[in-house]
Amino acid sequence: MYILEAIRRKKDPENEGLKEFCVRHICLDIVRDLAILKAKISNEAGVFRIYRTVNYRDPIKAINLLQHKLIDGIENPENLESVWRTCLAQPECKAENLFLIDIDSKDLTNEECLTVLQMNGIKVHEYCLTPNGYHFIVDKFDTTIELPLVDYEVKKDALFFLQMYRP
Repeated sequence: MYILEAIRRKKDPENEGLKEFCVRHICLDIVRDLAILKAKISNEAGVFRIYRTVNYRDPIKAINLLQHKLIDGIENPENLESVWRTCLAQPECKAENLFLIDIDSKDLTNEECLTVLQMNGIKVHEYCLTPNGYHFIVDKFDTTIELPLVDYEVKKDALFFLQMYRP
């Protein structure tokens, strides 16, 4: 399973004067669950960035984490579903070891970025255009390699941009 997140960010001009806001939804079927996530935010103002976790989540690891939280005591038992989603989102609950390369520049096309990554022996699984550049989901690689890209960051467990959404 993955986690979908809809995030209303203050830095987006359309959200001026609105509070930052985040909704998480557990994703087993991307089409169905994306529609459910959008329904959850349908009455909200502003524009949302919708993301998916890069790495598949391990429910067994998340259950163990949840059990520890329950033993320690949670403040509001009515929020158990929210605590469960938070447990799934933790880095120690990832089931894969994929990286996200976040490029905050459009100096190169996505094809040029893809070529640079492949020439450096980095296997790309998925990529997309983001509001500020590109996201590439790649196999784990030696991050000490300096890639000939402008304004990029390698993230070991992150969110992959899917779309902008205005309810």
